Amino acid sequence: MPAPVRSADRSAEESAEEGALPYPAGRRALGGGLAGDCAENLMPPGPWSMPAIAGVTWRLGPTEARAGWAAAQVSGTGRTFRTPQLDSAAPWILVRLSPLSAFTVLGLPLGELAGQDVELGALHGREAGRLLDAMWETPPGPERLEAVRRYVAARAADGPRPLPEVARTWHRLVSTGGRIPVGGLAAEVGWSRQYLLRRFRQQTGCSPKTVARLIRFGRLLRALEGHPVRWDEVAVEHGYYDQSHLHRDFREFADTTPAEFLSGRLPCGCVAT
Repeated sequence: MPAPVRSADRSAEESAEEGALPYPAGRRALGGGLAGDCAENLMPPGPWSMPAIAGVTWRLGPTEARAGWAAAQVSGTGRTFRTPQLDSAAPWILVRLSPLSAFTVLGLPLGELAGQDVELGALHGREAGRLLDAMWETPPGPERLEAVRRYVAARAADGPRPLPEVARTWHRLVSTGGRIPVGGLAAEVGWSRQYLLRRFRQQTGCSPKTVARLIRFGRLLRALEGHPVRWDEVAVEHGYYDQSHLHRDFREFADTTPAEFLSGRLPCGCVAT
């Protein structure tokens, strides 16, 4: 008999577990039972890139950004993002949400965002415009972040909840660091492997295997903070077969090499390119 599936409503402990967005440290939690965080950083003129995470990223930037560059943009789960050359340094707010929380806040299956960057206005219409107005009417700092947190909380209050089986699969991936076979996950929730793959990808935007890789990669990046790096040891400690296996994930999820990442990383977690 499969183990009983818990409700998708999350306890405080589960919310903390669900915050599988370990890089970078020192960001402000969104609160309200949501697994995610936000921070305001003075971003360089660019270009810079943002490594993929096991979740969804929002970038809320200056309205004077050059033509063709949205002031509020959402990247789907596992999406590596690279900016164009911006004209000057400016404060940007970066919001990260776990797939389950993003499903609720955005109000749509994340499979619809797979591999895409979408303007927030295309998803939330005038609500997104009011958020930007509220942000730019206040100076950079805590009040601006609070405007974003209120917006996210309001969206979450009435948003859809993921299927309990999808939520359990996510929690198990996080708690095991992604080191659990998909077949075992399917057996735990009482679904076939193919049905789990389909429903999990539909609601989170990625397959369980890809999410497991993203969780592992995020923990690897966190381990690099403030420590000398021996790549052979780091690779083994985080479940990579060898350094070439680790290099492939850097190329896929950060669009760079490990050495370039270390030399170009910024406090916000982005990488100057």
